[in-house]
Amino acid sequence: MRNVANFAIENPSSFFLSITILVASYLILQRVWSYSTRSNPKRLPLPPGPKGWPFVGSMFDMPSSEPWITYNEWAKIYGMPL
Repeated sequence: MRNVANFAIENPSSFFLSITILVASYLILQRVWSYSTRSNPKRLPLPPGPKGWPFVGSMFDMPSSEPWITYNEWAKIYGMPL
């Protein structure tokens, strides 16, 4: 704990910048989380399809060649798109 106190005393501008960045990051993450939970308030079911990853979705599942074959297989597994 003494190291944090010494850092704050010796470098007050760096300390306050660190605290400001930490608080701003927390507020941004809180807004993103609250928006994502409010965007689907009734928790409607998602359409059928392959499970995606956060931020990139199913980008890695997209076919690079002959996409119609993959889409046909997905239609057999998940049903036709809406």
